Amino acid sequence: MAKRTTAEPLANKEAFSVSDLTRLSDLSKGFLRLEIRRGALRARRFGRRILVLRQDWDRYLQAR
Repeated sequence: MAKRTTAEPLANKEAFSVSDLTRLSDLSKGFLRLEIRRGALRARRFGRRILVLRQDWDRYLQAR
């Protein structure tokens, strides 16, 4: 699988992977996955990928 050479900046994305969120927030992947399992952070599955929409991330940050 080839890596993308033109990476879209994280700030402009409409959906984030758990890895993206760790880079954005300095929170660990384990903590974010726990928050998703608890239902505190809404995530959606697209195939095998788990993505968090920007609006759900913003809502999560506002609630904290």
